[in-house]
Amino acid sequence: MPMPSTALPLLPSLLGDTDATLVAHLADGAVDRGQLCRHIEALAQALPEASSAINLCEDRYWFTVAWLACIRRGMVTLLPNSNAPQHLAQVQARHPGCLTLGDRSEPLMADCHWVRVDTLAATSASTAVWAEVPTVPADLVVARFFTSGSTGEPKTCDKQFGHLVASHQAARQDRKSHV
Repeated sequence: MPMPSTALPLLPSLLGDTDATLVAHLADGAVDRGQLCRHIEALAQALPEASSAINLCEDRYWFTVAWLACIRRGMVTLLPNSNAPQHLAQVQARHPGCLTLGDRSEPLMADCHWVRVDTLAATSASTAVWAEVPTVPADLVVARFFTSGSTGEPKTCDKQFGHLVASHQAARQDRKSHV
């Protein structure tokens, strides 16, 4: 079902959120909402031009930063069914010019446009600021999942931003009703 063309905030405002609200813990310390926003914006500004990116970040925080930076840029995040080189090569072949984002020192595959997310976002984050949280069209495709391909070539399943936001809100509401 198509989503209406409304704009939704990139990051939801939760009750009591401030820039000082803690959102993650990394090896080198806690990350607050303000730092998360700076990491997202720094990476979004630094990413090369592309319409899509394979997100291979292993750390959940950097995966989220990479995904939200891609959304900020209007790019589709490609989510392969595995990190096996042959699967990654298939995804790359289906999406010429896509970036490959990760938080490892070396890429998982050869011949890719590798972007090291954690170092790029962290070194550029001090200057990136938002006057207000950016909005995203609800009908923007922000994620493309790939099936296993067990019955042939992997199929894709596209997810629009508005559908993901609605799912998140429903899950939050469901959790509240069980507390």
